[in-house]
Amino acid sequence: MKTVLKWNPYLDCELSAQEGWLEELSREGLSVRCRFGPLALCDRGEPRPGRRFRIEPARTWASASDPPARALTDLYQEAGWTYLRRLPNELGELFYTDDPEAPEPYTDPETKALALEGLRRHFWGSLWKNLVLNLLSGLYLFVLFPKLSSGVSASLSAPLLCFYLASLALELLLDVAEWRGMRRTCRRLEEGETAPLPPARRLGLLKGAVTLAGLLFLILTLALIIAVLPLLILEVPL
Repeated sequence: MKTVLKWNPYLDCELSAQEGWLEELSREGLSVRCRFGPLALCDRGEPRPGRRFRIEPARTWASASDPPARALTDLYQEAGWTYLRRLPNELGELFYTDDPEAPEPYTDPETKALALEGLRRHFWGSLWKNLVLNLLSGLYLFVLFPKLSSGVSASLSAPLLCFYLASLALELLLDVAEWRGMRRTCRRLEEGETAPLPPARRLGLLKGAVTLAGLLFLILTLALIIAVLPLLILEVPL
């Protein structure tokens, strides 16, 4: 089976955009096998131009191996939707239908808004995890900076610190944008507005910039470690 690598330009909180992206892939005969951040590994199969997807963010499981709640799958099945699988990183459950006349599982927008609670919890958990990782990375850089400010590594240490600060600023901007997107989605649903908002392309560009900055930061870090390792070895007393 042929595999294809695809870029997902949308934020996780943009449920309607994620669903539309999956439908676009389905029209091309692609189905997502797994995700690595914004990159998705897809299998190529038979095109399904009429397939629709719905993401259910409500968390109904205690561990990743648990099946979805029976009440949830029954709700979707009664409306003509079929359970497909759990989304990567436990972002929710994925349902689909090939019936163009199948109604929406939720008729009450407020109920749908409550279902976003799981997505909010995932966002805050991911935010704290990223914050801890960034603080550890910053501590590593600033503690070792005196050792890295001379010799062969001097040309690498300053760019690395600049890229670290730039990537941190971009990631904070992305977190703020995703938080605002979730608040806007929940507020519209609670007010009874069910029509999806068009995805903001600039947020896709911001997501790409964060990914690129993180990749450059990783490359520079590896280059710096390779450059400074001989110096650290020479300083170790025999």
